This record gives sequence, C-alpha cells and structure tokens, in this order.
Amino acid sequence: MANIDKDKVWAEVLSSLKVQVSSAIYTTWLAQTHLSSLKKLDKNRYLAEIGCNSPYVKTTIEARYFGLVQDALIKTINTPTDLTFTVRQKTRATQFKPTAQTPLFEDKEPNGDMFYQRIARANLRIGFTFDNFAVSSSNQMAYAASEAVAENPANAYNPLFIWGGVGVGKTHLMHSVGHKMIHRNIEASVLACTGEDFTNDIVEGIRNKTTQKFRDKYRKLALLLVDDVQFIAGK
Repeated sequence: MANIDKDKVWAEVLSSLKVQVSSAIYTTWLAQTHLSSLKKLDKNRYLAEIGCNSPYVKTTIEARYFGLVQDALIKTINTPTDLTFTVRQKTRATQFKPTAQTPLFEDKEPNGDMFYQRIARANLRIGFTFDNFAVSSSNQMAYAASEAVAENPANAYNPLFIWGGVGVGKTHLMHSVGHKMIHRNIEASVLACTGEDFTNDIVEGIRNKTTQKFRDKYRKLALLLVDDVQFIAGK
C-alpha cells in the first residue's frame, strides 16, 4: 500500500463528486470527509475507511451518497472497493482540498496584530470561532452549514438563516464564519451587527438624508452578519 497516496486518491474522488452534486451538498457533506485508510482485502479488492468530521455527516453520507462515493472511488483506483464510514477528524493542517478547484481565498496565517485589528473592526467576538464551538446533535446541521459558508462564501447557503432557542450557539456560529473568512483573506470586508444596529442605521440615513452613506457601508461588504435579524421584521 506504500505506493498509493491516499490524499491524492481522495483528491481525485472529491473532484469527481464535486461536478455531480450541488455546491451546497458538496461543501456541507462530501467535503467534510477524508480517506482514513485503504487496505487490500485480496489482489482484486480493497476496503476503504472514510473519515467523517461528525456523526451527522457520517449518517447523511451513508444514507444518501454511499453509492455515489463508492462509484467515484472505484473509478479512481480502478479496483472493486468496499466502504466503511467512521467519525474521525483530519487535522486542519493537512485537510484536503480538491486539486481541480481553485479556492476563492487561500489559507494563510495572517499577521497577528493585523488579524486582531480586522476582527475588532468587523465587530467580531474574539473567542467565537469554529475551533471552540461545542458541536452536538442539536446543532450539527447549523455547524456544517456555517462551515460551508465560511469555506465557500457567496455560493453555499446564500443567505444563511440560523434559527434556534436562547443559548444554543447561534451567535457563536455567526461570528465563527466571520473569523474564518478573515483568517482566509485578511482583506475581506466583514461586518457583524445586530438587527437593531442595522435598523438604526437605516433610520439615521433617512432622517439625516445620508442614505448613500448607508448604501456604501453595506454594499461594499463581502460578508454581513446580522444577529437577531428578526428585529428588522415589521419595521
């Protein structure tokens, strides 16, 4: 097995899957996987263990995309292959990205001072990142969708609306998307505000006849994050 590069194989598999499903499906489910192991059962058959980022990703792919994944893998290695899925994280440092896709933003380590200046300017909370978000069965879908937005802004789930009770992590996820986007592109124009802040800006613009200033402020943004957006309804 030393002659098989698992990352390269999975890169080809995911590149194949990417053109067979929608961007949202790909980013939310299939891109959250990696090839954990590939073992030879005999000279004519392999067993592949597919690592999934969460139990929800594992369950969904097994139920909906098992055959699609298996066919893509078999075509890639040109050998009959059985699949098994497991919940197993792959370190972010070696996280796979399809070779056929050029990412919108390159992952770079931004300058520390500049990064925190951008975080402050975007009105993001320092500690609200994906890395310290507690994923559970009640918020797995929202977590996956938020990561999809951060990885593929303006394409996957545009716009994304997260609904839930008090204290379930809505604000944390919202700010995590902003953190991730600035981490990927330090020049990204990001702003987090509340529904009340947004409404007040509109009212102020109308009252002071500065609506053009309001338009300029929000239209230039690459990412707008509005907490308690329901406040705007009916205003």
